[in-house]
Amino acid sequence: MNILEEANKIVNECTERSKLYGTYRECNQRIADLMTILTGKQITLQDVFYLEVSMKLAREVQFHKEENLLDIVAYIGALNNELEKQ
Repeated sequence: MNILEEANKIVNECTERSKLYGTYRECNQRIADLMTILTGKQITLQDVFYLEVSMKLAREVQFHKEENLLDIVAYIGALNNELEKQ
């Protein structure tokens, strides 16, 4: 599998996952909103992307799995999409 092509599909095309859970942006914004309520601190959409990348890096350090790397690339791609909108 070409990890870059697969990540691009995940982030920029309508997939089964996005039909179920919404886009990365929609889902991560819900996470940010919930975490803001739970912590009482403002959690941003960008914070959620950084957290997800950190989680996948922590898993990858423990045990290599291609899915970890794919998700990292996808999260970075989705974050870049958000930053480009600003």
